[in-house]
Amino acid sequence: MVPLWPKRRNNRALATRKILASAMSQSNDLRDAVAGLRLLRIREVMHLVGASRASIYRWQRAGDFPRRRKLSAHRVGWIQSEIETWIQSRPEGL
Repeated sequence: MVPLWPKRRNNRALATRKILASAMSQSNDLRDAVAGLRLLRIREVMHLVGASRASIYRWQRAGDFPRRRKLSAHRVGWIQSEIETWIQSRPEGL
C-alpha cells in the first residue's frame, strides 16, 4: 500500500503555484498598491521631515501633520505615502 502523503503534498504545492502565478500576473498592480504602505518609525520621519520629535507630535496634535498608526502597545508608525504627500504640500523656499 502506497502512503497518500506525497500526493496530498503535491496537490498543495500545485495549488500554491497556481496562486503565486496569478499573484505574479498582478504583481505590478500589487507592487504599486503596497509601495505606499510602508510604515516609517519616528526616526525615519524625523530624518525625512527635518524636524524634531517634539515638533512632529506638536504638528500632529494641531492637525497639521499625518496621524501616526498604533502598531503595538509601545510602537507607532506613519504611512510613507502620507509623509511624502505632506512634504510635497509644503511651500518651497520660505
